[in-house]
Amino acid sequence: MIERRLALAENSLAGCLLVDTSAALRDCRGIVSAADFQSEAARAIFNAALAFDAAGKIADPVQLQAEAKRQGFPLDDEYCAELMRLYTTTANAEETARIIHEDAQRRRAHEIGLALANDDLTPTDTLARLQELLQSQGSQLQTPLEAANSVMDYISAAAGGETKPFLSSGFPSLDTQLSGGLVAGGLITLAARPGTGKTTAALAIAENVAVCGGKVLYISLEMTTAQLWACRAASASGLSRSNIYAGRIRDDGKEWQRLTDAFDLLSRRPFYIRDVPSTLEDIEREARCMDGLSLLVVDHMGLVKPTERGSRYEIMTQTAHRLKQLALSLKIPVLALCQLNRQSEARESKRPTMADLRDSGAVEEDSDVVCLLFRSAQYVPEDQRPKPWEAQPLDFIVDKNRHGMTGTTTLSFCGMTARVTEWR
Repeated sequence: MIERRLALAENSLAGCLLVDTSAALRDCRGIVSAADFQSEAARAIFNAALAFDAAGKIADPVQLQAEAKRQGFPLDDEYCAELMRLYTTTANAEETARIIHEDAQRRRAHEIGLALANDDLTPTDTLARLQELLQSQGSQLQTPLEAANSVMDYISAAAGGETKPFLSSGFPSLDTQLSGGLVAGGLITLAARPGTGKTTAALAIAENVAVCGGKVLYISLEMTTAQLWACRAASASGLSRSNIYAGRIRDDGKEWQRLTDAFDLLSRRPFYIRDVPSTLEDIEREARCMDGLSLLVVDHMGLVKPTERGSRYEIMTQTAHRLKQLALSLKIPVLALCQLNRQSEARESKRPTMADLRDSGAVEEDSDVVCLLFRSAQYVPEDQRPKPWEAQPLDFIVDKNRHGMTGTTTLSFCGMTARVTEWR
């Protein structure tokens, strides 16, 4: 029954294209593609119609037959005559095109399901293929006028606050430097030498997102959930993070109350942590299965488990590329932490540059933003360093910004309480 309905739909649309090519093509363009047709003859008519339309010419049935033959698929005269006899109107061409496209999507989904059942696809790859299939629903090429109208609608929605092209980091000065915040669909790389404060800075940004109700997924490949919660609780309570993690809480009741209040506050925020060794497939699966995700944090890129053999350069290249594709697919920012090599420490200023990114130039290429952290207190004599409880400057050096300007913003860093705040 379904096959008969599809055959009628394909023949009906092919008849419309033969009799009134321009009107039929106008109604079905952007809905159906040549790959959607099961009938090779109907597909040949559609391709021939597209060729005449691209040349700006009006075609009649004889010319369409000739063009189909030129493209390698001769059309039978009786078949074309029968299609034209069946033709009544192009009024239903749009709906017919939708029937053809939806059936094609069903076939593709069925093929993916069969591949999973036959162990030709992993569950993660199956989810990714299905996600791509869903996104292809509206991926047909737009005309310049359609594209202009679509972008103007987007700009109007952004101006009215209905659409947010950026996710606020929670730090006004950093948002200004980034021309609005963390760009939706973008890969934001936060890189620094070990001990500078990458995780503390990433946690602060993620916490700010969660405070505003945004759902955060934090992939921690270096620290445990307990260690991260100690950092979060320290920032919320003002207590020492090392004391919290070690359980060194005073018995006077006040510190316990501050800690209890902090945990109560943090437990009500949509902040999720995964702290087990993870491949890219694991990360993609977790992110895709989380409805309404606002921000994904990966701490850090160099510790993502490779699924294929390759050099360190090749592995980092694949990691950066797939995280960028994941950001585009989910339309959210992906904040990825990255180590810098030792070259910056050989310079007199000690300040890092993008050339110090470890293992791969692809990180720089795929990133929408590359933000390098620099804390000058790391490089002064020990007796001149700030006390652990004292604030010190933490520079966010935006060395690449695909959507705005580069430059440096300074925030306040306190290692003991794992706090990052605006610099006063």
